[in-house]
Amino acid sequence: MLPSSINDEIEGYSKNEGTRQEVISDEKYYTYSYKFKDHNNKTRIWTWNAPRKESDKMINDFGIPEEILKKTSISRLDRNKIYHDGYFHIDKNTGYLSINYNLLINDSRSLVAGIADIVISIAKEEKLNMRDVVDLILAFCQDIPYGIPQRILNGKFTNGFAPPPLSLKNKWSDCDSKAVLFASIYHAITSESIVLINTPGHLFVGISTTPGPYDNTISFRGKKYIIAEQTGTKKVYLGHTSLTYKKPKMIFPVVLEDKYVRPRLPIFSESKVLGGNSVNIILKENNKKILGKYNIYCRYNTVGSFYKQIGKLKPQSNHSLVFSTTKFSKFVEIMVNHNVDGYYFPETKIDMSNEDDYVVDFSDDKCIFVKSKDNQSFYLHTFDLERNKSKFKRMLKTDENGLCRVILPNGYYYVTKNPTFRFINKDDNTSSEDIIVTKGFKYYDSKSGKGIKFDI
Repeated sequence: MLPSSINDEIEGYSKNEGTRQEVISDEKYYTYSYKFKDHNNKTRIWTWNAPRKESDKMINDFGIPEEILKKTSISRLDRNKIYHDGYFHIDKNTGYLSINYNLLINDSRSLVAGIADIVISIAKEEKLNMRDVVDLILAFCQDIPYGIPQRILNGKFTNGFAPPPLSLKNKWSDCDSKAVLFASIYHAITSESIVLINTPGHLFVGISTTPGPYDNTISFRGKKYIIAEQTGTKKVYLGHTSLTYKKPKMIFPVVLEDKYVRPRLPIFSESKVLGGNSVNIILKENNKKILGKYNIYCRYNTVGSFYKQIGKLKPQSNHSLVFSTTKFSKFVEIMVNHNVDGYYFPETKIDMSNEDDYVVDFSDDKCIFVKSKDNQSFYLHTFDLERNKSKFKRMLKTDENGLCRVILPNGYYYVTKNPTFRFINKDDNTSSEDIIVTKGFKYYDSKSGKGIKFDI
């Protein structure tokens, strides 16, 4: 945290734990180093530079001198030029003096080229799709500390806004300033259309792309835009929000008027992911909506530690849920709690040093699938081939549709409704192989995703 004397000077200041923002400068460059966490919980450090002359020009140009707002003797033509030079204009739709977002975004693209280069490099290296790219930029913006700029700064009216180079130099920013920063980075990468959405007291971004089943969208001029909440400090994915929005007052389409031109000076950029092991834990079931059915808990230090519930799971277009983690620990233990009957998955240790993706698939043909009466209790057995006896017995229950889905380690399984059922008598010398055949055991191959079915 900043010292309290500095915090007190920044209205509404808030900073996420574990983030860091550093800025140094010389005659030619500002050099930035920002540490943040992406939506997969990876800690990234981005280091890049930007031309100081052009950055300072935008910072110094932005805003309208206070005396200009008070003078009435200035011609409309001269006044409009002053507004334009300060990145303001009279909005054609409202007739009010407003920040010229389009001009700021167009001019800022070259000043965030280093960030765009990092994003493009990561997208190629990690094979990200455009949705992942948006989430990466969102995570970067969301972890920039929040603070509200002054409405009057150095004798100029700024309307409480900081242009991108000032936000990065300040190392904190607010919603509308971050929206323009996000748009500048995004449009230094692609020309795909976006809008800025203004609601009472808030500004956020809308991305023009095909929405998924869980995405929050807004319609504008016959197109759907997915909400991209860049503000933070809460971390949310594209299409999701931690806020309740009021009806939009205005929607501003971002128009790219000039071809993007990179800075003349060479731009340096570098990205690092802090060391550790990573794994994606994926829950799914027959391409059905499963959001709300499961809660995932995990722990990394198994000695005397407690399971901690994972917050928001990211739903994919096929309705699967994804939790990603990066830790220095080699292992993570996960536990899946079910909010409804008809599911079972035991506490499981995952070797993050070997596993990239760990799939928990409750699809009918991927799990131990039991069909019976509604809300029927039953017993699931597995057989110990070496000891020639049952080594696992658990009572489970079907759901209101008479179905139960179970995921367990590889092995032979059998289902019965009889709690006192015995496979063999004490003096019976029947071999394991014969018991498996005669009693109807079925082999479940969890690792290969080859399920088995029982109808009782």
